[in-house]
Amino acid sequence: MDANSLYDVTQKPTPYRPELDVLRFVAFFAVFLFHTVDFPVAFYIQHGVRPVFGIAANAAIAGGRYGVSLFFVLSSYLITDLLIREKEQCGALDVKFFYLRRILRIWPLYYLLISASAVFPLFDPAHGFGIKYILPFALLSGNWGFR
Repeated sequence: MDANSLYDVTQKPTPYRPELDVLRFVAFFAVFLFHTVDFPVAFYIQHGVRPVFGIAANAAIAGGRYGVSLFFVLSSYLITDLLIREKEQCGALDVKFFYLRRILRIWPLYYLLISASAVFPLFDPAHGFGIKYILPFALLSGNWGFR
């Protein structure tokens, strides 16, 4: 591939959009910071940071609660884009096949994580994720397992 082919506008655009991966990472990282970083402004002052920056950092971290909403919006957009492309290419939507593709993409990693959670207590019993939780998650009802 030569340098001119990179700018050829006659090529079909790829459905992959790396800029959306960046947004998904920002959404994830915002939620991660929201749940892991909780420093009072006094902490920043003790470490030589001006109070205005500590206040700004706390405000930015508090905004992490919107990361989940951003992730849902991105997912909705991407799924809609997939469905529109399928209808344009095939003339109709095969909903069963669409869900089958989603399941085959998500479930293997999901069940790998559940399996790792079942094995992890063998190495560190203090951080057990016992059958009380593994079974509900394996049956896709993990939210009710914590009640």
